[in-house]
Amino acid sequence: MSPSTDQSGLYLAYLDTTLTIRQANRDFFGKFGGSSTKVLGRSFCHLVHPNVRRPLGDRVARLLAGRRPQFSIQAVIMLPEGRTFTGVLTAVAVHGDSHRVAAVLVVIRARNEGEEREAEVETEEEVKEEAEEKKEGDEGEAEVVTDQEILEKEILMKVDAQIIEGMAEGMSTAALAERVHLSRQGVEYRVTGLLRRFAVPNRTALVSSAYTRGILLTDAWPPRVNSDFSE
Repeated sequence: MSPSTDQSGLYLAYLDTTLTIRQANRDFFGKFGGSSTKVLGRSFCHLVHPNVRRPLGDRVARLLAGRRPQFSIQAVIMLPEGRTFTGVLTAVAVHGDSHRVAAVLVVIRARNEGEEREAEVETEEEVKEEAEEKKEGDEGEAEVVTDQEILEKEILMKVDAQIIEGMAEGMSTAALAERVHLSRQGVEYRVTGLLRRFAVPNRTALVSSAYTRGILLTDAWPPRVNSDFSE
């Protein structure tokens, strides 16, 4: 089997702490089985290449332990009928009422040149972090998102909140344009502004950042922006 590139949208899924798929967007269902009945309840590990399962499991374990809020890796994704594609997989810890990790949001996006470099850099940083963790032992403090990192004083315009919700749902630029009644160029202009504002390189990172900062509600599907951050 040789991996192939894929040019479709974002594939999003909510996993419980056993990495069982509990919810996903339409693109995810279409990519991995065609319907929710064929996808929900499956182990997410079965959707990645066997060579990826161990490094993915190690990183998820640190995520569930609260040692990091998110991570990104390159992954070969297994599709029906033995097909594969290579993508950048981002996993974000979703916290429950007890502040413990209650679920994991997974975002998969087909790899392009820029994303490949980005994922490689993050993987190198993870190697350094692992070395530091071995020195510090298991009693090291978990990473914390500080108040300064949360956009408390920067309220999103309604159109930007709708665009973020749509991106989190995996909508294309054309679909976003129809939802917010803008041209495709208008949507791209606002997305570029959001990327600059959040200091992130692409839409995947923007969605991940919005969940991490509490801007997107973790208990809502379809995705919804917290009213505290929206006009």
